[in-house]
Amino acid sequence: VLFSASTTATLLVQTDTTWQGAGGDDYLNGGAKRDCIYHNGAAKFIYSVQDVNGNPLVAGTTITASVDKGKLEGNTSVTLPDKQTNKNYYLTWTNNITGDENLTGTLSITVRSDADTSDNGYGNGNLTTTLTRTLIRPVAVSISPSAPAEGDTVRVTPTGGSETVDVTGTSGYTITHPGAASPEGCDYGSTVQYTAGTSGTSETVRVTDNVTGAYTEKTYTVK
Repeated sequence: VLFSASTTATLLVQTDTTWQGAGGDDYLNGGAKRDCIYHNGAAKFIYSVQDVNGNPLVAGTTITASVDKGKLEGNTSVTLPDKQTNKNYYLTWTNNITGDENLTGTLSITVRSDADTSDNGYGNGNLTTTLTRTLIRPVAVSISPSAPAEGDTVRVTPTGGSETVDVTGTSGYTITHPGAASPEGCDYGSTVQYTAGTSGTSETVRVTDNVTGAYTEKTYTVK
């Protein structure tokens, strides 16, 4: 590539980003919730590299993309050929964290274009660009008592998921439990309760996050 200048890189959220059932403009560039990736959701990115004049970088330039939390797929390792046109590259960052805390993750793109990597012996210059996202913890449920006896009052408290992004939401969860004939809504920060059934009966509680559709279940045997 002739007349190639110093390196620049752009990294943008793609418009078809999916968030495990949640979506819309809030999650795209400039959106109020763009900095979050729900558990088991994926953020998609497009990136390109060029010099400050918009020209392709020299042949032999290497590009490496990585994340320190979650899973990254796509064009994570690229070596540029000797071409006169730029090319876009694509990444998918999936939130597969475990545990009961939100985590801050960093996506890094490192461009190495120097005398050791380039075909022309000088390169455009090395560059690293980064962005961060909050990886939202999974939906969880606590049951008290954990092994109820027949006739006990069972208290179900859901946590996590979209609650940690939008704490003002109402009916953020749907709870299916043996004490009701149909699923029951539950606000963020609230508890649903019912009476345990017959001794020896196996009972299952399911909590669904109404924003993402993610759910978790717990099963116990009544004492």
